[in-house]
Amino acid sequence: MRLDRHELSGAFGDSGILFPLAASLIAVNGLSPTTVFIGAGIFYIAAALYFRLPMPVQPLKAFSAIAIAYALSPSVIAAGTLILGAAYFLLGATGLIRVVGRYVPFAVVKGIQLSLGITLLQGAWALARRPQGLASLPSGVTAGGTSAPIGLFIAAGALALALILLRWRFAPASLVVLSLGALLGALGGSDVGPLRLGPVPIAPTIPAAGDWWPALTLLAIPQLPLSIGNAMISMQDVARSYFGEGARRATLTGIARSMGLANLAVGVFAGMPMCHGAGGLTAHHRFGARTAAATLVIGATCIGLGLVFGQSALQIVTRGVPPAVLGALLAYVGWEHVQLVRALRGMLGWATCAVVAALATASGNLGVGVIAGIAFWYGALSVVPSRAGSNAR
Repeated sequence: MRLDRHELSGAFGDSGILFPLAASLIAVNGLSPTTVFIGAGIFYIAAALYFRLPMPVQPLKAFSAIAIAYALSPSVIAAGTLILGAAYFLLGATGLIRVVGRYVPFAVVKGIQLSLGITLLQGAWALARRPQGLASLPSGVTAGGTSAPIGLFIAAGALALALILLRWRFAPASLVVLSLGALLGALGGSDVGPLRLGPVPIAPTIPAAGDWWPALTLLAIPQLPLSIGNAMISMQDVARSYFGEGARRATLTGIARSMGLANLAVGVFAGMPMCHGAGGLTAHHRFGARTAAATLVIGATCIGLGLVFGQSALQIVTRGVPPAVLGALLAYVGWEHVQLVRALRGMLGWATCAVVAALATASGNLGVGVIAGIAFWYGALSVVPSRAGSNAR
């Protein structure tokens, strides 16, 4: 474990996913900022100490997106988090996740990673095109009769700076980009408003009887295939790709148990539902993280944000840095995640990967792509076993 500028840069490499979703859950669903950030911080630190890697902590994406879209209450979110926490822990504790992982083809895993990379790029584009909240700057730039949102230019500049810093590594890229983004927000007239120090009180949340059914059908069932595919199977594959023998603790059972315990703990307090996303590991790694020190830093930062600025955390996260800056970081991570498919070999492998990514992207549901990809793979295996077998896990 070491702490240098590379680790500091890698510590904040996943900010483009963590902070926007956390902020939305706080603003739309009424989750406590203190509970959200302290829960994420403790999970980061625990994961760093156990896995001994720059282990990512991310919001559950499908779960969070549905909860935000339907403006579900904290008690429904708590029920869904507890259901998934129990499911994850049982998958890991019983070893059932190993059985699932044994029958998911390598090409399907790569399709999951390709789909996630495309999703991240789409998210980056959306962040760049949305209003940036900069009163002193125009909302768009017009040239040749064509107008483009100012966020596209901010994102392009932030991405170019990140690439320069990553190429020559004389400063922590993500930290510099985020700091300059905050400076741009301050100079550009972002309305952060008066800040109040101190945490929001934390109290247990007991879901009502009527909360469990929508939590199961709306939140848990759509999220579970995504978690098994991206946060467990793909996560193990990416960890091995980046760290080799150093990822020996990042087993399917270890990852599943870790996610289970974390969600059972935060679910009691209606915290943010969380996982270990493969895209998050790519983010930390590509921005320089190589040891658990990076995740200890972001974990401590989240805890500090929850304790010191708990009452103003939403203002800082949503108004302090223009969304396009977070979008630039997200775009880089998405592109790097797409590159993971280069490990594929054989036409059948590429075809299966394409099926997963195409259907997952078109439907907006990774589970649809995964099921179709598995069916396509084994269907082809039964027809042409000699060719298909060359790309088995």
